[in-house]
Amino acid sequence: MFKNRPYQDAQLEASEAAYNRGVTRQVILAAPGTGKSHFIANMPVRMSKYLDGQSLVIVHREELINQDIEKLRIVNPDLHISKEKAEEYADPNADILVASIASIGRLNSKRVDRFNWERIDKIQTDECQHSPATTYMNIYEKAGVLNPNTKKLHIGLTATATGRVDGKALNKVFQEIVHTYSLRDAIQDGWLVDIKGIKVNTESILDEVKVSGGDFQIDSLAEVVNNPRRNQLAVKAWQQYGENRQTVAFTVDIQHAVDAAAMFNHYGVPSEAIWGNDPKRAEKLAAYRNGDFKCLFNCGILIEGYDNWRIGCILHMCPTKSSIKYIQTTGRGTRLQEGTGNLLIANEGWTNLDSPLKRDCIVIDLCDLSSKHSLITLPTLFGLNAKLNLQGTSLVGATRAIEAAQERYSHIDFSTLDDITKLEAYIESVDLFNIHYPEEVESNSELTWNHAVGGGYVLLLPTKGEKVQIKQNLLDMWEVSASIGTRRFRGQREALGEAFRVADDLIHAQAPDALKIVKREGERWHNDPVTPKQLKTLAKLFGGKQLPKNLTKGEASKIISNIFAGRS
Repeated sequence: MFKNRPYQDAQLEASEAAYNRGVTRQVILAAPGTGKSHFIANMPVRMSKYLDGQSLVIVHREELINQDIEKLRIVNPDLHISKEKAEEYADPNADILVASIASIGRLNSKRVDRFNWERIDKIQTDECQHSPATTYMNIYEKAGVLNPNTKKLHIGLTATATGRVDGKALNKVFQEIVHTYSLRDAIQDGWLVDIKGIKVNTESILDEVKVSGGDFQIDSLAEVVNNPRRNQLAVKAWQQYGENRQTVAFTVDIQHAVDAAAMFNHYGVPSEAIWGNDPKRAEKLAAYRNGDFKCLFNCGILIEGYDNWRIGCILHMCPTKSSIKYIQTTGRGTRLQEGTGNLLIANEGWTNLDSPLKRDCIVIDLCDLSSKHSLITLPTLFGLNAKLNLQGTSLVGATRAIEAAQERYSHIDFSTLDDITKLEAYIESVDLFNIHYPEEVESNSELTWNHAVGGGYVLLLPTKGEKVQIKQNLLDMWEVSASIGTRRFRGQREALGEAFRVADDLIHAQAPDALKIVKREGERWHNDPVTPKQLKTLAKLFGGKQLPKNLTKGEASKIISNIFAGRS
């Protein structure tokens, strides 16, 4: 029996609590490598006290089916678990059915008629970012989980809190994100290794590449990015930054994988290409796991369900607009080394000198030019500027540095910072006395909301540790969360304007004393002359920097409150 990690217990508790609140269509967000299969295995028994029928686990890929079944059988040795896939037909009376969506989701498929859909009352969709697709919706309709009055439970599991698949949000399928354990949480808690980022600019231009289903069309993209110059650049970047680590590279199509592997071999880096129906697929994966070659170039596989802790470098050669795809591919390199347990503990006592402890993963982004498309790169996973160059530093460390800077100057928009090593110079280049707020803030709120480093909006209250945040999630809803005193608040609204209204009402009700500081305008004294005390405070804050002429009391208060609210 596997012992639950703290966040895994929290996931199960959150799901049960949400069900008791009437939330029957739930999402669990869990970073790649944190063990979604563990939740899948524990949930049927956990919820059997409310729902005593059969369970159905819907899986997207073959590798995931076998992985989930293995964990289910370990955790539930007394339950009958059966597989439905291709030539394998599940026992319709099994306690837990694990099915490939490709086998059961086709319209008018006769396979699904073998199941008693009245008895199936617990459904889990692994990699639920795919759930708006017709194949999934066919099953949900059959099971009746979309019925607003149903008592059946449907849980979707995915790895990222933002992004759409095929242009569709998940709010048509699910009601609420009941628990989130992010990539950053997992890294900071020691359950995944840290990530170091390298940005390499190419000369390829993506503006004319066609888009379909929310991401680039494969054929159109391959014409632009699969060329000798760009593939050669990838080799040079890997040789300079990859530290000779075991590497998985993600390419556009099969030919791109073959050509890139050939280029690496040409420069003396042992490499192989692999794809879905590659006849030597299993043989190559085994050789790669044994370390027989350094770089594995793949097309369309190894995105979900491939676990190999030896991967120490990820090479992104396939530009994408999908944050879900990017976090999945990057997650192939964040697994802990076998035997580590938890990195924070292993860091202190690791003594195996023959196998140095894996502490991080290097991610190399080939960044193409585009004035038309929004591209996903490593910094965007934490809500930072896609063009930010981490210069080989830690993604978590860079995010903390920018957050600390925003705490000093909460009104500065850091979304255009493009080099983490120039953070202080960026701050110096901003007119700190000229405070502007986002247009959507001006339109919807009278308070001092600013862009948040991780995306969305934040309002920092004067009391230490108190803040309110608004951020859009995977369900296309605007989440409002707040920490005020010892209380925590959380809710969601469909429109941004509604979210601002709810958040402002919350501040009026829970922190009325802060309003005189966090209001932008309206106080009668705002146009009075600046006071000597304010001038003394500003001089101390800005180290003798020349203050603007005709500074008013209100403007000085706004500057000081922004800085002090941030520092708190």
